[in-house]
Amino acid sequence: MKTLTSAKTDVVFLPKVSDIYPAGIELEVTKQKGAFVSVIGKSHQMEGMIRPHFFRGVATVVTKLFNIIQPTHAFFGQKDVQQCAVVRQLVRDLHFPIVKFFAEISGRCRW
Repeated sequence: MKTLTSAKTDVVFLPKVSDIYPAGIELEVTKQKGAFVSVIGKSHQMEGMIRPHFFRGVATVVTKLFNIIQPTHAFFGQKDVQQCAVVRQLVRDLHFPIVKFFAEISGRCRW
């Protein structure tokens, strides 16, 4: 929070797990119930082969946050190229009103 204050951040959204997953979240995928988001064609190669449900979790939580916040700009710090591709496809396919997407401060993986 100190870094955000020094950067003159106006607002910080810091929800509790229970705010994002009101019914809780079962970590064992086969026991999960409810709505989840998958980005088919981007999330099952490379890292997705080793961690088959990882990007499903990323896509689900990003969708929840975007639905709650309704941002027009999205900033992701130090993410890998595959995660960037998954989130960019998610934004396009689900018509989130993101007009600017930044995955790294360096400018890589941006719209």
